Amino acid sequence: RHGADLRGHEPVLDWHANAQGVTVRTSKGEYAAGHLIFTTGAWTPEVLRDLPLTVTRQVLGWTQPPDLSPFTADRFPVWAIDHEGAGFYYGFPHTPDGSGGPGLKAALHCPGAPTTAATAQREPLPADADEVRAVFARHLPTGDGPLIEQRTCLYTNTPDGHFIVDRHPAHERVTLACGFSGHGFKFASVMGEVLADLATAGKTDWPIDFLRLSRFAHS
Repeated sequence: RHGADLRGHEPVLDWHANAQGVTVRTSKGEYAAGHLIFTTGAWTPEVLRDLPLTVTRQVLGWTQPPDLSPFTADRFPVWAIDHEGAGFYYGFPHTPDGSGGPGLKAALHCPGAPTTAATAQREPLPADADEVRAVFARHLPTGDGPLIEQRTCLYTNTPDGHFIVDRHPAHERVTLACGFSGHGFKFASVMGEVLADLATAGKTDWPIDFLRLSRFAHS
């Protein structure tokens, strides 16, 4: 509607930038533009090899407790538990309309198993069920029950857990938006504005200094 041309399922093979513009070569062709924004998620280490990023595989699932009524959204909050030595877990209440999944959700936010976007095991493994149900057994025993669905996702983590949102240090026509460390989706709307600012004006009024890549220069 606003002139965007969406191209999916085209692996990026290479990219180049100079003072005149940028070029991206994919499996289906070559594209030229005035500015390039990298929002490549777990594939970022493959196309930007010098960034301090680690991709991890994360596990989440939904249980079917004997009684779901204590865990509905009007009675039970979104929650998080930092269990020393076991990990940082979070979960959502049960939503009868299914918008939050089929049952009571729990997930391991960190740590995760290091992997890559190309080699990650996308299908759930038997041990994943134990990982999800362990948090219920330890902290919410009445929420435990048969595991009715499992999924996996990939995090792209920075050393400090904050995003990288900045101009590329060597290419002023390239903007980086990566390392969202498992919680970037909540900031999608403001990140869109920030990236549009950086691409069109070279600056933004939003306070993003703490997200600059330069913070890792001496780490």
